Amino acid sequence: MKICACLTMAYLVGMSSAFSPSSVAFSRSLGSKNAHQPRISTQQNMFGGGASPLAEDDDDYSDEEQANIDAAAKQLGFSAGEYKLVLKMQKTLGDSVDALRVTGGDEATGVTITMDGNSPPKFLEVAISEDGKNSGKTSLEKSIIKALKDANEEAKKGQQAAVQKMNTEIAEEMKKMA
Repeated sequence: MKICACLTMAYLVGMSSAFSPSSVAFSRSLGSKNAHQPRISTQQNMFGGGASPLAEDDDDYSDEEQANIDAAAKQLGFSAGEYKLVLKMQKTLGDSVDALRVTGGDEATGVTITMDGNSPPKFLEVAISEDGKNSGKTSLEKSIIKALKDANEEAKKGQQAAVQKMNTEIAEEMKKMA
């Protein structure tokens, strides 16, 4: 049960933020016509990557970092070791997807797109040859769209492979913890 929970948490933690520090914040008014109406604001940082990166060795945590890890693990029903594993796997998965490079399109049509595994991509390179430029607007547009679709499909496959690798690593680490 805990392995399944760790696998799910590591996957969701990594994928929810597209592997980059971020926060989700929004404000909305309460509908009163009063000019001094209160505003409701929500900010979520728990898995946004806003915390400092974890030290590689358990002994390298400050007392404050360890207390934060213990508190977060307790809230999720994990041991501190399991929570550290989730955070480590999140970082590993993010690094794998950031480093992934996939290409879509065909040099024969004059358009190739290279991107990383993130959605939306952090790295995106569009190469259009002279043949592509000379093919006409409509043909070029179709080639760009096809190349982007091809690259997205390859990125999804790369993401899936990275998640499968992460799941294997989590299962091995959980066996060591047991």
